[in-house]
Amino acid sequence: MVADDRRKIYAVFIEIDDKNIFELDPRILENACIRLREVKDRKYRRANLQETDFLAIRYLDAKPVEE
Repeated sequence: MVADDRRKIYAVFIEIDDKNIFELDPRILENACIRLREVKDRKYRRANLQETDFLAIRYLDAKPVEE
């Protein structure tokens, strides 16, 4: 997150890799933080790599990248 105190403006960014930085809608981040707190309070654990793929495919309709 970056902010300019003089102009009273800010933007939230996510860095994907060395060459790609994208602006993120702050509401998306706020909602994600609320949801994260909810699942952590229910003692969920962070998914491992294989489980992350499963979650992305099942709930985000992501498609695996073919190498």
